[in-house]
Amino acid sequence: MSHIGRVKISHPVDDARRTSIRSELFVYAVALLDEAPKGIKDLRLPESEREKLTLVNDLKHYPHAFVLGCVVDRQVSAELAWMLPGRFKERLGSFEFDALRKLTLPQVRRYFHEPDPLHRFPNMMAETFHSAVQRIAAD
Repeated sequence: MSHIGRVKISHPVDDARRTSIRSELFVYAVALLDEAPKGIKDLRLPESEREKLTLVNDLKHYPHAFVLGCVVDRQVSAELAWMLPGRFKERLGSFEFDALRKLTLPQVRRYFHEPDPLHRFPNMMAETFHSAVQRIAAD
């Protein structure tokens, strides 16, 4: 059951539909990255910052980076949201899904805060990031 504002919306989704939705989103993401003349690949950023975007562009090896970039894209610039997985990788030393899955919420919070905040709302986005990783792992 989802909550939008104060309205409760019930939408049961079976496993087959969930798999179908996930596949459709992945195909759509690949199409966006491949077909758009401007997009994540072409942001006007310094080379050192552009390198952090390679993670969200590497759907073959890090599809979860794209999803996590989407999840943290709230009230910050698109550039910051899309670089966040790369910046998180620098702090953790890895972005392999198994390494992310093993992190506790306090560990994720620490990575979101130190040495400087990764997001405008580091506590809320750390919780969102951790929750998204756990949901991906569960599915």
